[in-house]
Amino acid sequence: MKRRKSKLSWKDIDPDFTDELQKSWESHGFSYYQTQKWIEDGGLSIEDFDLAFYLDSIGYPSSEVNEQLEELREEYEEMLGRCGNKPIEKKEITISLNSKRKNREQEKDWKDISPDFTPLLIQSWQRNNFDYEETKEWINIGLGVNKANFCAWLRDIQKIDADWVLNHGNLNELFDEYRQYQELVCQQQLT
Repeated sequence: MKRRKSKLSWKDIDPDFTDELQKSWESHGFSYYQTQKWIEDGGLSIEDFDLAFYLDSIGYPSSEVNEQLEELREEYEEMLGRCGNKPIEKKEITISLNSKRKNREQEKDWKDISPDFTPLLIQSWQRNNFDYEETKEWINIGLGVNKANFCAWLRDIQKIDADWVLNHGNLNELFDEYRQYQELVCQQQLT
């Protein structure tokens, strides 16, 4: 005799679960078990399907939410306000995250890397697609704050990183090669 599979009841997660709430969680891509984890491990309420969607979209595991739930809820509500309190889509989450990362980047004090940093020098590094941490790595191997273009050449043209330069490279030789490269580029532009 075959046993029938019992149908999962979302009321086992929370007795107040309604069919409408279940549909909302499911329409956000959550299964019964995922929903259960967000509520039990993450500390979310049964009405928090939008918040769960946001946190899941930014890669936040349900097991780590409970500790920072209020801070994460505030972050979500700020973003919701920026979106005019309409349902949030993944595209908007990505835009918000990029903006937030950029703000965090600007908040870091580049003078902690070197007291010689000026806003113009910071822009030079950022224009060359270096973030705070990458810049710090290059400066820490002994390069000056005015060497953003040289470091970009090492990374992008020579395909070497700060660690390699520190352990294997001769900075004087590399800088001579860089000057020769610059001269060649200038000559090609003139012809």
